[in-house]
Amino acid sequence: MSKLRTAGLVALGVMVGSFFVGPLEMGVSAEPGTQTDPLVTLSYVDKRVQELNTSMENKIDALEKELASQKPATQSADRAIFEIINAKKGTMIYLGASSEFILRSGEANAIASSAGGLSNLTQGNDIAHNVSIPKNNFILIPQNDGRGVAITEDAWVMIRGGYTIVKP
Repeated sequence: MSKLRTAGLVALGVMVGSFFVGPLEMGVSAEPGTQTDPLVTLSYVDKRVQELNTSMENKIDALEKELASQKPATQSADRAIFEIINAKKGTMIYLGASSEFILRSGEANAIASSAGGLSNLTQGNDIAHNVSIPKNNFILIPQNDGRGVAITEDAWVMIRGGYTIVKP
């Protein structure tokens, strides 16, 4: 064998050897979970997941406390249901925007505004000022502009939404 051929084989052996030895040396000195050794153990992953869960739970608790400390909305949860009111003759009930009204018994007349009357959703019409409101009809008040009902005989009414009662 020639010297040149022997030198080439030795050089090839050195190159192949350094290819395998280099990564072994890096793998031994690298810290698990670092950028040079991205492989991690299950215990490391579990630890990180637990840290993230704790962090999220703390943030959720802080948000819940912040929400609880804020003032309630303009329309309370109590306003989400109909209130049943016994209104005496002569009572005026002024209804807010988007309030809903049902006359269950007695008699009442509409209080309209310059913009219009009360929307009778049951019959599909507008109830003009001082016109009698039919019993058990679903009435919607479109705007907060002084619209409402004047009780002409003692009545039971149902109201959902904002309202102001002016007693005689």
